[in-house]
Amino acid sequence: MKPPKETTPLFAAAQNGHLEIVKYMVSHARAQCDKVLSTGITPLFYAAKEGHTEVVEYLVSKRADPQRRLKDGTTPIYIASEYGQLNVVKFLCCNAGVDTNVPRTDGKTSIRVASENGHVQILQALVVHGGASWNLLSDQNTALMTAMPKRPHYS
Repeated sequence: MKPPKETTPLFAAAQNGHLEIVKYMVSHARAQCDKVLSTGITPLFYAAKEGHTEVVEYLVSKRADPQRRLKDGTTPIYIASEYGQLNVVKFLCCNAGVDTNVPRTDGKTSIRVASENGHVQILQALVVHGGASWNLLSDQNTALMTAMPKRPHYS
């Protein structure tokens, strides 16, 4: 996720985990906590990617949409799962009630991307707290099969 050219100070503060600045901008400067850039990205995506759980919590408390989807179907839970942000994943599952089983346009789900990146604790959180399904298929492989180490084939 590259920083867009049209970014705002709120996006920068969210990306860098500056909670007090985010709070000030939303409450005093009237920055829109769910402002959408042309790419579809909101400050919540940046905070989720970087693992700034307190910023994520604050933005969601101010009505930032934790279910927002980019054009390719990417959601904040997907981003947090991809980058191994365990506390963000737990918050989004337990407190924001996100749907962890919604696939992107390429068929990948949060549990799939977590397994591809070796994030075992994220997998556990998605299943235990988020109701993610081990059996969701993408490219004919389950997330569990993707996470398993590859064995060499001997003929």
